[in-house]
Amino acid sequence: MGPVGVLEALKARGGLLVRLFLKERRRGPLIPEILERTRRAGREPSFLPASSFPELSGLNHQGISAVFRKQRSPSLDELLESLPADGDSLILALDHLQDPGNLGALLRSAHAFGADAVVSSGDRSASLSPGAVKASQGAAERVPFLRAKNLNSALKTLKSRGYWVAGARQDGALPLPAFKFPRRTILVLGSESRGLSRLTEELCDFLVSIPMAAGDSLNVAAAGAILLYAYRNAPA
Repeated sequence: MGPVGVLEALKARGGLLVRLFLKERRRGPLIPEILERTRRAGREPSFLPASSFPELSGLNHQGISAVFRKQRSPSLDELLESLPADGDSLILALDHLQDPGNLGALLRSAHAFGADAVVSSGDRSASLSPGAVKASQGAAERVPFLRAKNLNSALKTLKSRGYWVAGARQDGALPLPAFKFPRRTILVLGSESRGLSRLTEELCDFLVSIPMAAGDSLNVAAAGAILLYAYRNAPA
């Protein structure tokens, strides 16, 4: 997770902490607060040689690793209750996104640009694995994340609450500079290999593309960041 991710996790769910592992003589500006919150949660940190960390996480651990009890994800009903009843609202939806790194990066962008939630397909999709959490740089602790049993059903329910669905497509869609985002928008991104599925695309009220030089393309996480920024900075 790295120090930033561990600290954000401790802030959000310190009561679920099981163990905190630190490399011997690990230093850094966030370490004192991490140790304080660890002890506040009733746990003592374990100091280990650096060679032990790959066995613990298999990730680029940065000399720190934490284990938490699993936190229950919100249900769709709980998510609906947490959303603004009216006014501006942005939700990011992911249609069978599969790469944990992309999921983490998109959670980070969603948090940076003020998305109210991230909703993902429940099957054949990336979960909040350690890799995704690490890539989110703490955003996984701050943005509500729902893996819906049926993404299209969830989108229909959200549409009934006044949201408009804008799907991202590489070509054959309205160029982003010409698109005016609705105040209540669900931005849908497709999978890395296939883009939007047919049924999800049919649910979209709008299809939007990012103009690029001929032959160029963007990673889904980069495209998502551009589209989230465009919503947040659209003219009133």
